[in-house]
Order: sequence, then C-alpha cells, then structure tokens
Amino acid sequence: MSNPLSGHTNVQSGASTSTADGLRDGDVIISPSMTNPYEGLHGNGIIRLEDYAFGAGTRNSVGAATPGHVLASGATQGLVTVSGGYVVLGGAVYSFANGPGSTYSFTVGTTANRVGSLPTVPSAASEVLVVVYLDSASTFKHVMYQVGTPATVSTSTPHCPSTFLTTPGSGANEQHIVIGVIRYSMSAGSGTLAASDLLLTPVPEVHDRRLFLKPTPLFLPNMTRGAIGNVAETNAVDGANQYSLDTFYSSPENGDFAASPMGAIWQSHALDATDATKSNSVLYYSAFREIGGGGANRHTHRLGPNELATLTTTGHVTFEFDGANMWLITTDTARTFNPSGTFPHGHVIEIYHVGGSHTLHFDSGGINVNIPLTNYAKFVYNGSAWVKFDLHAVS
Repeated sequence: MSNPLSGHTNVQSGASTSTADGLRDGDVIISPSMTNPYEGLHGNGIIRLEDYAFGAGTRNSVGAATPGHVLASGATQGLVTVSGGYVVLGGAVYSFANGPGSTYSFTVGTTANRVGSLPTVPSAASEVLVVVYLDSASTFKHVMYQVGTPATVSTSTPHCPSTFLTTPGSGANEQHIVIGVIRYSMSAGSGTLAASDLLLTPVPEVHDRRLFLKPTPLFLPNMTRGAIGNVAETNAVDGANQYSLDTFYSSPENGDFAASPMGAIWQSHALDATDATKSNSVLYYSAFREIGGGGANRHTHRLGPNELATLTTTGHVTFEFDGANMWLITTDTARTFNPSGTFPHGHVIEIYHVGGSHTLHFDSGGINVNIPLTNYAKFVYNGSAWVKFDLHAVS
C-alpha cells in the first residue's frame, strides 16, 4: 500500500536513464505529470469511494481493481484493462469503465476508443507511449487512448502524444483526465501500428498518472475581522449587519463579490441571544434571490445550525437574522419582540410564550401580532414585511 498520489513522482527501480520516467538526473518527465495537477486544480479527477471508507482494507491501495487502475496485459498484445469508478469532468460526474468493481478492456491499435491516427511502425526496434484518459462520452465507457509517435531506441526517446489535450473527444464537455501512460517496446516493421507490433517482452511499463479528488469533508475555519479566536460580534463576517465578504478589507482593497453573479458559503459567528459573553458558530450563504438581479437583490442567509434561546425578559427584545431563530420566552411585563437589521427573504422565526401573563407583541412597528401566554407563533419574512404563518395555543 502507498499514498494514492505516489504515481506522479515514482522513480522506477534502476532509473537514471532516459528510458525511465522519474525524478532523478537523466530521467524524463512525461507531460501528464505536469498537466494532470492543473486538471485537479480545475476540479477534474477521480473520486475514490475508498477515501471515505476508513475501515476499508483497500483504502490506501492503488493496485488492480482500484478506480482508474491501468493494466497492460503481459499475455495478450495490446490489451489494456481499466478498473472502474467515478470521475468528475467539467462539473459533471461520470461512471467510467462500467463503474466501481467493474472493468473495461480495449486493444491498442484495433479498438475504436482512440483519438488521433495510428502511427507508422519504424523499420528498427522502437518504443512508443500510449496515453489512457477519461473523457465525457459514454460510447466507450468514458475510456479513451492515444498512441504517440514511435522512436527508435538507439537514437531517441519516445514523446507523449498531445492531441488528447486539444481534441480529447466529441461533445460539448471536452475536459478530461489522464489515468496512465503505457510504454511499449515494438518490433521493427512497416505499415500502420497494430496490436501485434506491441511486444510482451519486456512487459509493458505502466506509469500511473491518476489524479484523485477529495471534495469532502469541507473544512470551514471561522472567518473574523479580528485575530484568530476573536469572535466579538463586531468582527463577525455575517454578510449584512457587520462585515461582508467585500468589506473585511478596507477600501481600496474591498472586494467585488456583491455585484458578481456568484454565491458563497462560509462560517463565521454571531452573538449568543441570551448570553452577551458568548458567540456561536453560524453557517452563511450569500446569493442573488433573482438570478441576474442587481446588487440590492443579494441577501445573506443563515443556514444553521438552528439556535434555541430561552429567555426571561427584563426589557424589550430585539433579534437579528444571524441570531437565534427559535425562542422560549417568559415575560416579566408587557414586552415587544422586534426585528433589527437586514433580513433575507424566507427567514423564519418561531416563538413559544411559555411563561408570564403579559402581552408579547411581535414586530410592534409592523404586523404587531400579540402572542398570548402558552401560544406558539411562526413568522416568515417575505422580503419587505413579516407574515404570520401560525399562531395557536399549545396544549
């Protein structure tokens, strides 16, 4: 077992000549070792279910039967077998090589899952590189290959083909990921390459070039305008009442997110509704309600977690969008329970007047609904005013 990323920097046993792919003096680096990491940064790559099964015996295995593994047969000329799995290409997920636990096989030089033309076989003993990659088309189970130009061993080194980089296949989604490069020795011959020209001795050399994505868990550090651990309410990046994603840097370094068409999710904090010495973690989401709308159409939502506040009033109560959204209230006298600051469309507040025999008016300057003792109420913000959804006595 080894780290699944080891294939990109693996030095072959005995390497240090131009016939091996490695990282020591005299070795060569094939292009997918450089281009594949860029694909990963762009969000393309294999999702290994093994990465999320912490008790799986194959979790750190990169051998046969693991997603994207390429096997060049030592018994049948040109035969290649790819182990199945899931791949992300251009933001879409595809099940390749018949999916996890299955395989897909093809024969170099004869099977049609090929891009580019087949080269001519040199008149002297030579070597050739074959790139195996995953693309978006399902015709060949998302598995494609390209054959490079053979090079005679005595005079030169074979180069990786490159057509797959510019024309990986048909269709609108032309993004791809290389999973392996096979180095074949070839006999002297003439005419267009066929499977029979690919020697089994020495055994074809497979260079593992898979790139694995691990999109979860998604770690969310707490964003604050202050120093690490400073969770004062005034330093919250709440997208509305305190700092937004554009204002935690001061002008002229403030950002342009608000006017962009993008949405964003992040974690920051909010003041505890019943204990001013504490702040609680909050997950925020900022986006346009109406796609294509102007800046006034952007709102920040409090995604969670739900927060229950238990309060015996000593004064009138105000609440903000990033604070508690569920309240158990005991009144000491007639009180108001009023919104403060900006709220997003669809924001929900739930209140149970659990104790006291006094009036409790919700949004006294707006809909002004009294919540009698032992009554439950639910209110939703419609973008401009609060709407009563429920008000009933709790038995």
